[in-house]
Amino acid sequence: MKQQSINQENEKEFFTKKAAEIASLKKAGMEEAAEACLKSIGDRLVPVVEQMIDCESISFKLDENTKFAYSDRVYKVVKRDFYKFNNPEFMRSEDVGIQYELKTFLKSRTKDCIRDAIAHSLGISQYNCRILLRIRSARYALSKELDIVEEKVPMEFIKERMGDDVEIPTIVELINIEKGNISLDAMRENGTEEESYEQLDVASQGEELEAGCKEQLDEIFGKLSQLDILILMKKYGFLSEEICRLEACDFVITPIFQRLFQADTSIRSRENPVKTMYAKSLKVDKVLAEVNGKVNMSDVEGKGCLFRYLVERLKKENSK
Repeated sequence: MKQQSINQENEKEFFTKKAAEIASLKKAGMEEAAEACLKSIGDRLVPVVEQMIDCESISFKLDENTKFAYSDRVYKVVKRDFYKFNNPEFMRSEDVGIQYELKTFLKSRTKDCIRDAIAHSLGISQYNCRILLRIRSARYALSKELDIVEEKVPMEFIKERMGDDVEIPTIVELINIEKGNISLDAMRENGTEEESYEQLDVASQGEELEAGCKEQLDEIFGKLSQLDILILMKKYGFLSEEICRLEACDFVITPIFQRLFQADTSIRSRENPVKTMYAKSLKVDKVLAEVNGKVNMSDVEGKGCLFRYLVERLKKENSK
């Protein structure tokens, strides 16, 4: 225990000294030198940052994709603010003279990163994310008090614990979104399922494939579900520019994705649509590798043939 305390003190002293050095370089206008100095301590800094990211991710039960988004935001803050660590110039007057641990500093500087990552991953506003985090906190506390799993905690109890500023319908909707279900508001914002298909009809211009080529594609693409085809079309720019630009968290709440997601019998778990999308993207890449080996792409790429084929396949109700 004594050795651990000494190591922590040495670590604090080391990072405080380096932060002051970087601050001096920045003040002198030597940004490149400051950046180089920060990079030079990466072998000692990164493990501390990663440990904090792991702990916070476990605490907030972040899935893999949200943890990645959180990590990305944390490192941006570290790059931006590390030089302020234990620097009196950037401390409140009552804190001057206190030497904080780096983990404490990082947590205080990155507290918004968790909320931002969760909000982005679920496709909700920062305001609703704050409410969701309160719901999680109340639900967890109640599950411990009642000795039941969190999923069994009654909504009325959560509402009572949170007070009058949040209504039960809001709690229900945010919990559903947390589970990967689309909200009614998001459905309205993104249009109806029929509108999505109409957009494909309008864009579906191109000549039909020759019978022999079509048979080869049928054999290969027969391994893909309708949702796989949709993901393929987005990935390679076959959908509208607006849809192709959507982040994964926004794409998975579109009506057409939700419909095909619910209908796809190959999906084992529907808890995380974003994670499912990434997994299916890998599957799509493997299937496309077969296309390059078996089909002459010059036969299908010209005159919109491939696009027309994919749209027709996407709309087949009996796709696997």
